[in-house]
Amino acid sequence: MEVGREELSPAGADLEKLGYYLAGLIDGDGSFLVYFNRNKTKEGEERLSCVLRLKISSTNREFLEKLRKKLGMGGAYPYNSKGERTHSEAYGFYVSTFNDFQRIIKMVDGKLLLKQEELEKIKEIVSIIQKKREERGVKAPFTKEELLRIAEIRDTLQRKKRKSNYRTKEWVEKFLTKG
Repeated sequence: MEVGREELSPAGADLEKLGYYLAGLIDGDGSFLVYFNRNKTKEGEERLSCVLRLKISSTNREFLEKLRKKLGMGGAYPYNSKGERTHSEAYGFYVSTFNDFQRIIKMVDGKLLLKQEELEKIKEIVSIIQKKREERGVKAPFTKEELLRIAEIRDTLQRKKRKSNYRTKEWVEKFLTKG
């Protein structure tokens, strides 16, 4: 299925075919990412929040914009936010709202060839977040146990891709015990 040849809304699109197409993009040029952000409450208390993100890379921004329109979610952004040129123009398609992330999971679950095992771990993180949201609300802070379990799962996902500012389970434990 070619994305962007026709202007279909997600409701009118064949979501099953689109799910396979999206799974192929994720297997080839996509990543499921899990971040920990440090936030301050109104009272000045520092907390950790968890952010889930899907990233698909391409050198064709027009393609990513058509994908965004087809899915009805996400955004396409240049990689280098400083405006510096690299050897090629690179763009990323990102989905980062929790509800959109859940929709993507439903679309590609069982269709990934290379990253299905990774998706199963992401689904476990989504389950932890969903349970917290249902029991305590969207804005409620994570418990220490929830954050440590998410960090533990994430560490198994991103073992090979760690950057220097990567926040490991050990970092999360130190953050939670300080103060």
